[in-house]
Amino acid sequence: MDNRYYVYILSNIFRTVLYIGVTNELGKRLNQHKAKTVWGFAEKYNAVDLIYYESFERIEQALKREKQLKGLEKAEENGSDQKRQSRLKDDRLLIKVLRQAQDDRRENGDESCAL
Repeated sequence: MDNRYYVYILSNIFRTVLYIGVTNELGKRLNQHKAKTVWGFAEKYNAVDLIYYESFERIEQALKREKQLKGLEKAEENGSDQKRQSRLKDDRLLIKVLRQAQDDRRENGDESCAL
């Protein structure tokens, strides 16, 4: 078993959806998403491309980061208040940069997701 915890972001081929999750076995979890062995949001919207992940030593750290990133998505969806947008500005930029980097790699024929 891995002694690290991962927050990861998956997207579909069109980059129209993001799935944010936490796991302590990243490889196994990615295989589950690709095989669609556990039904849920990622499987419903075919979000199986890993576009980003972060590693943490403690589950509490990973869960806190997951909530931050999920809050970012909700803020974008709901057009939340200025304070929240300000707090999440860097993460919003991160996700946009990641989406663009993934798209650029695909355009250049690189199908890997090694961010």
